[in-house]
Amino acid sequence: MIEIHSIGKKYGRHPVLKDINLSVPAGKVVSLIGPNGAGKSTLLSLIAGLEKPEQGNISIDGKGLGTYSLKTLSKKLSFLKQHNVFDLKLKVSELIAFGRFPHSQGHLNGEDHEKIEEAIAMMDLSPLRHSYIDEISGGQRQLVFLAMIVA
Repeated sequence: MIEIHSIGKKYGRHPVLKDINLSVPAGKVVSLIGPNGAGKSTLLSLIAGLEKPEQGNISIDGKGLGTYSLKTLSKKLSFLKQHNVFDLKLKVSELIAFGRFPHSQGHLNGEDHEKIEEAIAMMDLSPLRHSYIDEISGGQRQLVFLAMIVA
């Protein structure tokens, strides 16, 4: 479960988030909807630990966000931005395998391969598994990034 209590964030003198409260039960999918500049990306960056709030606190599974090591936090959370710059020559299946890095540290085992296959199937990417990332459409690339965070 992710719990957000009275979060506030400013950039300079400009307040972006003020007194935000949110509770996300484990296993649930939540959408953040709002106009450009409403603070959606900032809130996600705070939850992912990429930025620090000026006020309030965030807890995951009952523990404060700051108590988690980066390694442990990366096993619990994934963060996918709308635009991703990616210049490596990788196949679809290779990029999806990167999603297992927090769990495997680069040494994939049977469970890792199983999770990768599940993510490929979930996003219906089997026909593209051997395609290079830079040779597929933008929409297909987004599905690959989603599969990576699901894996």
